[in-house]
Amino acid sequence: MGLRWICRGAIWILTVSCLWGCSRKIPESISAPTVSKVHTIHAATSEQTLPYTMEGSTLVAEKLMRYQGCYWEDRSGEIVTDVAALMLYNPTERLVEFGAFVVEQGKENLYFFVYQLPPMSRCLILEKNRKAYTDTAITRVREMNIRWDYPEMSREQVDYLGFGPYLTIINREGREQDHVTLRYKQYVKDEDYYLGGIAYSAHFFRLLPEERRTLRPENYVAGESKIVSVRIGN
Repeated sequence: MGLRWICRGAIWILTVSCLWGCSRKIPESISAPTVSKVHTIHAATSEQTLPYTMEGSTLVAEKLMRYQGCYWEDRSGEIVTDVAALMLYNPTERLVEFGAFVVEQGKENLYFFVYQLPPMSRCLILEKNRKAYTDTAITRVREMNIRWDYPEMSREQVDYLGFGPYLTIINREGREQDHVTLRYKQYVKDEDYYLGGIAYSAHFFRLLPEERRTLRPENYVAGESKIVSVRIGN
């Protein structure tokens, strides 16, 4: 829990510098984030402009930017600076269960993995190997792999609520539930996007009818984490 609160503080001090600017409020003692230069790319060249809509999935790679803050993709929460980050938008009505993407910058490949991205939502994905952001022109954006699903969010069967680091589930059905999984992601409410491609899971077993049960899941904080899918059964 200590690392979680350290990083919550650090992410206000170490800001995300992005191509479109940031509106997050910053303490007066900290300077405002700098704005990175936009890539100026011409269609006549072999370079790739952003935003770019991927032909297969219609997912949109909106921006490549510099990130400073806690690195969540490997669950470490370590403070990083100048890591490349990709803002990805899902314009479909389906949930992206898993997606893998490559951004090519000259001879350098940047890899971005995302899990459990809901419909009509954005996610700021941090480069898988912590490679640094550069303003080198993008030559190609491609989709390596993608798996789709439809979100299951029926609160007629199970309900849930969060308080601080605790997550409570309520079995609304009149029968026992053998296994319920809540999946959640870090969420930046003020700017309406998910932070990090990673998704976490909270598992509840053998829930009796109308039973309430509370867990303290990994890296969960109410208001800063958001449930993205509910699965009943295996």
